[in-house]
Amino acid sequence: MTPTQIAEKLGVKPPSVMNQLARLRRVHLVKLGRKEGKQQWYQLEWRRLVDVGVPRALNLTQPDLKEDETIGYLQDRFLDNHLFREFFKNYVTIRLAETPFNLIVDRQWTFAQLMEDFHTTIVGMLSLETFLESFKAPRESHELEDFRRDLEMWKGFSLHVPNISQLAFVRALRQCGFTDLK
Repeated sequence: MTPTQIAEKLGVKPPSVMNQLARLRRVHLVKLGRKEGKQQWYQLEWRRLVDVGVPRALNLTQPDLKEDETIGYLQDRFLDNHLFREFFKNYVTIRLAETPFNLIVDRQWTFAQLMEDFHTTIVGMLSLETFLESFKAPRESHELEDFRRDLEMWKGFSLHVPNISQLAFVRALRQCGFTDLK
């Protein structure tokens, strides 16, 4: 979107949006997209978002593991896995696209809350034995099977998982190649 489009959607003035976009650019969470005349589009910087989001999700919801090597291991494992990066991008895109915009604004949803939701969804979905049994990687894909096993490792504690998060989670898995989801 352009700053003007974002401002209209949020009901604020474009300079406020431009200031926030400048901040997000400085930390490499957004980048300049295409430009047409005076209109400048912005895009998410997905690689950086994953680099920030995965450790954030793990640290926010796993305070007991902060001193443990487990968090570092999971971060490294997931951040080095291109399939996980694609899964994360799909999940966040679907989750935000299917969440009513006024809900995000009214609740002043933050990036940290989105990451906690992501973690909670993984934990909640993967704590259900029936879910684990319901998705199988295609036999010829060792990469998907390894990815499934990695997701199983990402367990901690179980919180309520909103249905919209579960649906986004399943759809993101399907987009990554898990075609046999029930």
